Amino acid sequence: MQWERFTEQALKALLRAKDWAVRTGATHITPEHLLLGLVEGQETMAVRLLNEWDVPLDTLPDDLLPKKTEPDQTTTEQPPMSLSLQRVLRRALKEAEALREESVDTAHLLLSLLKERSSAAAKWLIQQSVRYEDLRRRLYELKTAELGEPLLSLLPEDFIVDWTEKALGGEVQPITFWQDACDRLKRILLCRDSPNPVLLGDWETACLLLQQFAYELQFGSLPAPLAKRSLLAVDWAGLWQQQQDFQRLLVELLTEVQRIEPQPLLFLGNLWETLQRAEFLLVAVAQGHCQGVAVLSQDSWDEFTQRHPSLAAAFRPLIVPEPDEAATLEWLNAHRTTYEESHRVTITPDALQATVQLALTLASEKPLLVVAKQLLDEGCAFVRCQVLTPPQLRRLEDEMERLQSEMRRLLRTGEREQLSVLMERAIVLQTQIEALREQFRTQIPQVTAATIQTVAQQWQGLSL
Repeated sequence: MQWERFTEQALKALLRAKDWAVRTGATHITPEHLLLGLVEGQETMAVRLLNEWDVPLDTLPDDLLPKKTEPDQTTTEQPPMSLSLQRVLRRALKEAEALREESVDTAHLLLSLLKERSSAAAKWLIQQSVRYEDLRRRLYELKTAELGEPLLSLLPEDFIVDWTEKALGGEVQPITFWQDACDRLKRILLCRDSPNPVLLGDWETACLLLQQFAYELQFGSLPAPLAKRSLLAVDWAGLWQQQQDFQRLLVELLTEVQRIEPQPLLFLGNLWETLQRAEFLLVAVAQGHCQGVAVLSQDSWDEFTQRHPSLAAAFRPLIVPEPDEAATLEWLNAHRTTYEESHRVTITPDALQATVQLALTLASEKPLLVVAKQLLDEGCAFVRCQVLTPPQLRRLEDEMERLQSEMRRLLRTGEREQLSVLMERAIVLQTQIEALREQFRTQIPQVTAATIQTVAQQWQGLSL
């Protein structure tokens, strides 16, 4: 971590976060500890901003405050930073750069903290109506006032996804299979003529390759012209549906991209669809005002080059390599923790092996990685649903519903003696239900080969 780029106030907030972790006997320093460290600061930009939103800094909820335990007096080791907090700190560096700040201050830490949406700290801030977009806009206003000139227009976050941000957040992990393709993408982007790649192949596989390239942009070895560049995916259909002034929105977007240093890459999506909705942008790419990456099938690309040769001349084709069994298993292994964290499950190694083998037989005409990814995702969702409503709990709940129905009937008929017996049974049954709910509420279920087999059988019944 580039600690020399953090201001004194930011470093003090991190030290206070560490103190919170030590005092409470925590095994890691988390975003929640950082929030506590930020809140305890005096006259910092983070506190000033939170006060603007009337956030009750003196009354943090009990479920956010770490439970105090007796720290281990036998060890002198300091708790390490959690992966989540490491992401917050790396992202804060980018937030500072976007606002032309050389140093990371408490406001950048707070802004980055809001992007760690799975953390309890971010969820609590959002409950207090502190939104990333609003806070970022406020910092932009303050910076613009300080400079006396526009910094940059804020990109419409609702319609733009920064894929390098996904890589920074841990959603994309490195794999070796696409390294050659990523290297070729770098070479195309560095070319003087036609420096815009068009990926030829399956749409979903191409998107996964581009996300891998976004990881390279964030963490890979890059020549200077590509260093620190972002890859932005624009929701063209979403912008189109605004129906306000689509041409004006495109002009503002292009102006925005040209102001950002270094200039980001635009994911143009399907070239035909972009041509239909945003021809102006393709012309801008062809004339070198910005760089873009597109996706088409081989047949569609051949037709595009015949019908629009001047626009096609701005692009260089790159065939998307389809992952084989080994590469698919590598991808699943690399992204295993992403699915585990998202679904709150654990995935056994045999589940990944079964996913690849069953994906081969389920839809041979579809890309293997795409099918395997979908199968694993649904397998995780399957066991999570079982935890929420396990069969034994469902049976008890059904029995309770029948008891309550019978009790209502007895109340109407006045059969008090039998009603008393059923009420005693209902009390016992409710105790069992609550115990099961508590058991499954804290349980982390396993996704196994048998789980994947069950989901695959259900898929076969749907005749994919």
